Amino acid sequence: MDVDFYIDPDAAPDDIVERAQKHFDRLALADLYSSNAAVELISKRNVFLEHFEAGGAEALEAELEREAKSRLAPFRNAWQSALYRALADSDAFCTGGFVNIETPPQL
Repeated sequence: MDVDFYIDPDAAPDDIVERAQKHFDRLALADLYSSNAAVELISKRNVFLEHFEAGGAEALEAELEREAKSRLAPFRNAWQSALYRALADSDAFCTGGFVNIETPPQL
């Protein structure tokens, strides 16, 4: 499962989007955030499964929305909040797509 990050051109006025895009590109944030998201998803896979088994897609979606709000509170522009918001909005993820999160082999 891959997660791609990008600047939404409709998220703010043009000058702010342009400045954000320059920082995003210069610091290679898409790659950094995607790498960090992979680690986050692997570490949370079992939590996703527990919520899904307890209450189906609705329970998982509620947990993802709670996590997004929790991550947003201290850091308004955190990549984690964007990740969890996108996952909560994804029917494919909430209805079982999370099982496609690859886990590293055990040593």
